Amino acid sequence: MSIEYVCGMILGFLSVYLVCFIVRKLICKRNHWITPEYDERQIIARYKAFRFGFIVLVISILINSIIYEHVSQWCSVTVMSTISIFIALFSFIAVCIFNDAYWGISENKKGSIIIMSIAGVINFLPAVIDWIENKTLLNKEGKFDNLNLVCAIMVFGVEILIVAKKLLCDLRTS
Repeated sequence: MSIEYVCGMILGFLSVYLVCFIVRKLICKRNHWITPEYDERQIIARYKAFRFGFIVLVISILINSIIYEHVSQWCSVTVMSTISIFIALFSFIAVCIFNDAYWGISENKKGSIIIMSIAGVINFLPAVIDWIENKTLLNKEGKFDNLNLVCAIMVFGVEILIVAKKLLCDLRTS
C-alpha cells in the first residue's frame, strides 16, 4: 500500500467527517435541537446493540484472521478489516432497528432513508461501471479489492432491515 493511498484515505475520512460536522451544525442551528433524544428504553437497547456489535467485531476479525492465515488470502488486510467493521456495524444497526432504538423520538426517518439510498447508489455505481467495462472485482494480485461494493451491500442491507421491520410492525397491528 503506497503512501499516497494512505494519505488519500485519511484525507477522505477527514473531509467526510468535516462535511458531516458542518451540515449537522447547520441543521441543529436551523431546527433548534442539539442531538436526537432517546428515551431510557432506547438508551438501554443501544447499549445492548453496541455490546453485541463489539462482540461480532471481535469474532469477525478472529475468523477473518484464521481464514487469511490458514486457508486463503482472499483479500488484503485493509479490505478484510473494513469488511469486519461493516459486519459489526451492520449487526449493531440491526439490533437497534429491531429494538426501535435506531432513530431518536423526534428524528426524521424519511430523510435518513433517502440519504442512505443515495449513499448506497453512489457506492454501487463504481462496481456497476467496472462490470459494464468487463473489469474484474479483483486487483492485480487476484484478491478482492472493491470496498465500494461492500459498502453498498451494507447500506442496502440496512434498508432491507428497515423495510422488514416496517412489514413486521404492520403484520402485528393487523
